[in-house]
Amino acid sequence: MRTTGASLPDGLSPRERDCLRLLRDGLETPRAAAGLGISVSTFDKHLTSARRKLGVDSTIQALLLCERARGMRDARHNRIEDEAAGMPDLSDFVADLYARRTFDEAWQVMFGYARRLGTIAITSGVVAEPSGQLTNGARALRITWPDELTAMYSAMGGTKMDPMVPAIIHRTDSFFVDNESIIRGARDLLPRATLAFGETLLDRGMRYMVCQPGRDSATEAPVVVTFVLDPRATDTFRAPQAEPRNMLRAMSSAFWAIVQRNRLLRDESGLTARQAEALTLAARGFSVAETAEHMAVSLRSAEKTLAGARDALGARTTAAAVYRAMVYRAMG
Repeated sequence: MRTTGASLPDGLSPRERDCLRLLRDGLETPRAAAGLGISVSTFDKHLTSARRKLGVDSTIQALLLCERARGMRDARHNRIEDEAAGMPDLSDFVADLYARRTFDEAWQVMFGYARRLGTIAITSGVVAEPSGQLTNGARALRITWPDELTAMYSAMGGTKMDPMVPAIIHRTDSFFVDNESIIRGARDLLPRATLAFGETLLDRGMRYMVCQPGRDSATEAPVVVTFVLDPRATDTFRAPQAEPRNMLRAMSSAFWAIVQRNRLLRDESGLTARQAEALTLAARGFSVAETAEHMAVSLRSAEKTLAGARDALGARTTAAAVYRAMVYRAMG
C-alpha cells in the first residue's frame, strides 16, 4: 500500500465518491455503473482516479480509508460525557455502561434504566446496510419482552434476522409510533411472524412505542432501539420534547456510542476468528493469493474462508463484507 502523498477523501470528486459509495453498498461494478448512468469503462476510470488521489492500490483500501476519515470527522463519541453532565441520571447510566464488557451486560443496563422511565419492553437492532435496503444485513440484536411473548414470537417463526420496520432506517430522529399504524402500513413488507406479534401486542394493550434510530459513527449504518411503553405512562411520552423522550434519546445515543467504542458487537457478527482475519487482510489490500500465503493455507482454503465470511454477514461481495465487519468492529 502506498502512503506517500495520500490525500484525505475530501479531495475526491462527487462522482468518485458516488462510485465508492455504491461499491461499499455491495453493488457489483456493472450494476453500480448502470445506477449512475455511465459505462463500466467510465466507472473504472473514476475508481482509478479515486485510488490515485487517496494513494492506495486497491478499491477496498480506498473504501476503508473513506470510512476511517468519516469516523475521524464524527465527534459524537466525544460528546457523551458532556451530555451526561447535564443529566444526573444519564451520568449514572453512562458510568454503568462503561463498566460492562459484553453486549448482553450493556443491554441489561439499558433495559433496567428504560424500565424506570415507564417502558416495559425494548428491542435493539443494527442494519449493516445502506439506508433503504432490507436484506440479510438487518438484524434485531436483542429483543427484551416478557418471557411468554418471547416464546410466542419464536413459536411464530420470528428470528433476530427479521428486518427492521422500513420507516425506521430512513430516519434519525426520535418518533412516537402507534403499533397499529405499523401493521397497516407494512403488511406487505414485514414477515408474517412480525405482523402477528404486533397484533398480539395490541391485544395486550402494548400499543405505543418510541423508536430511537441513529447512525453508527464510523460507517453510518442505521442502528435503532425501540421502547414499548407501559399504557399507564404513554401520555408522558407524547410530546416530542417530553423529558422521558429526551432521556430515551440521550440513552440510545450513549448506548450505541459506548457499545461501538468498546467493540461490544464483535461477537454479534457471526464471524470466526479466521474469517475476521481474512477480511482484515482484504481491507489492507491483500489479494486472495496473498491472504492464503499470509494465513499459511491453500488458495482454495482462503477462498472458502472469505466465502464463509460473506455468508455470515449476508454480503454478496468481499467489499460489502468488509463494510459490515466494520459495523460490528469485528476486524483487527
